[in-house]
Amino acid sequence: MFSAISPILWTAFIAFVLLALAVDLGVFHRQARRISLRRESIGMLVTNLHLSELIPTEMLHSIMVLSETLNRAVHGEKMTTEEAQRSLETGKVVLKKLEP
Repeated sequence: MFSAISPILWTAFIAFVLLALAVDLGVFHRQARRISLRRESIGMLVTNLHLSELIPTEMLHSIMVLSETLNRAVHGEKMTTEEAQRSLETGKVVLKKLEP
């Protein structure tokens, strides 16, 4: 089946895939972002707490948004005053809901 396809078509296809990969890596992902082990661990922990029905969906979402915002702040990315204020309020709500 594959032998019936012209070598020129295979070459064109491979060239297209390599070009698409180069554009994707060179244009769309110029700034490399590493996901830290700590951030990944927080995400896994919160997701497992949610799946075990220990925290509701809205708290899961709030914690993930808060984690993303704090991660950006720690790595020196610019944040608006509104984002910082919203993160503080979200943190207060999460802490209040976690109180016994």
